[in-house]
Amino acid sequence: MKLDHRPSMIILLLMLGLALAMPGGAAAQCDCVSGNIGAAPNTGDPALGTWKYTIDLCWSSARGLSHWDLWIEDLTNCTCTDLQSAIVFGSEIGTTTSEDGCVTHYSREWRCSGEPSIDVPGILIKFEPASGCEPGHSGTGVFYFYSNLTPTPISTENPPYGFVINKNGNGFCNGSLSGVFPGIPCDPVPMQDGSWGAVKANYR
Repeated sequence: MKLDHRPSMIILLLMLGLALAMPGGAAAQCDCVSGNIGAAPNTGDPALGTWKYTIDLCWSSARGLSHWDLWIEDLTNCTCTDLQSAIVFGSEIGTTTSEDGCVTHYSREWRCSGEPSIDVPGILIKFEPASGCEPGHSGTGVFYFYSNLTPTPISTENPPYGFVINKNGNGFCNGSLSGVFPGIPCDPVPMQDGSWGAVKANYR
């Protein structure tokens, strides 16, 4: 079900399906936006992290895609510093291909104090078009990040926002995220109490 919002409207909860991720998990057509994250050992550039994570994205909206956000944390379990230590980006951020075949290359930006353009609090990673064509009304994308933390199945528990957000024009809509994520005590991944201290020690 598509949920379109204006920034001042209350955001409805969205249920996430639990799935073990495989590359290419996002469908070619989807309602609003959805994503699937897969992970594989990083053999290309191990200095970036033990694991290479791949986000398969799809979107569909009445307006073109202004940018999309990966909503990670509600500020109760992790700090932005924790997340920036655990998640690393390489030189290749990702691309989308619109319905007409136009390819767009993206930049990324940490939003540690929320996303003011859509009035969403918390910690997000904003993916914004940097070069190429302007994204169309629908399409698919592939994005990459790295981590030394082991892939963990995404929780079925809901944050107050969809884990992926499609910003289009003056509004936005939420979508679901399935697959795996680095094992940190932030939504969308739960972690056993006591294990985060050992993880953090690896980055001191």
